[in-house]
Amino acid sequence: MTKDVYRCYSKDAEKHTVHGLNIFDLIEIREGVEIGTVYSMNNARRRLTSDLGIVYSERQWEILQEEKYEKNMDILQRADVEIQRDFPNLFSFIKSYLPLLEHLNDWGVKHILEKEHSFKGENIFFQSTTHMEKIVGRDQTICSRAINMFTVLGLIQKLREEDIPNSLMSVAKAIRGGRNEFRLVNFFSIPVLNHQILSEAEERVERLSEHGITSMSLISKKKVELCFSEAFAKKVYVNPMSIWEQLLEESLERHLYYDYDLEPAD
Repeated sequence: MTKDVYRCYSKDAEKHTVHGLNIFDLIEIREGVEIGTVYSMNNARRRLTSDLGIVYSERQWEILQEEKYEKNMDILQRADVEIQRDFPNLFSFIKSYLPLLEHLNDWGVKHILEKEHSFKGENIFFQSTTHMEKIVGRDQTICSRAINMFTVLGLIQKLREEDIPNSLMSVAKAIRGGRNEFRLVNFFSIPVLNHQILSEAEERVERLSEHGITSMSLISKKKVELCFSEAFAKKVYVNPMSIWEQLLEESLERHLYYDYDLEPAD
């Protein structure tokens, strides 16, 4: 037996404890992604039901969510053709950050929970910007501001704390622990990136431009309030800002946060 690799009803090499693995465990091991988590278990269940051709009401909802994310990623991968052609202002505004939006959709399809944990029929998931930074290879500041930009444009939605199931909120609080200088991770839902959503995003880019906001680096809570409304800004900045974010906002307002630090989209 290979060390630390256990098969169905095999014994631990040291303690001789019997380890029983069911078919879901085996699929999780084969997939090798976040083994032992609820996400890995759900993905194993979906893979098995798909391979066996089993369809049930919960699975039908999951299929719709999977198709949504996959279609979104297909649109984003062809953005330099279709989005640039039909929504030129939007494309120019977000083109440097499209890989981050694609990542969020990819993360979403890999983290589909049960329908009971959804919000308004859409799957919700969470991810911290520190974790996102490690995956996409972009600075945490870039990730944080890109998320705010996508939220302003309606390409993703942040959830308020009262809209998040208690089971998921407890996980977020456990991640933060006692580090109160950090805010809770954000929970997201993502709409279908259809013509209506992209048209609205194009209009919002034009409105931002009218208020002198021509790149992601110029977006701040105060400017979003002036451009749209205070109520709108609360949908973008849904959680109290961490100390780090407060300093970032203050430096931006003092014009100390230069575009070259943020790798501007222009």
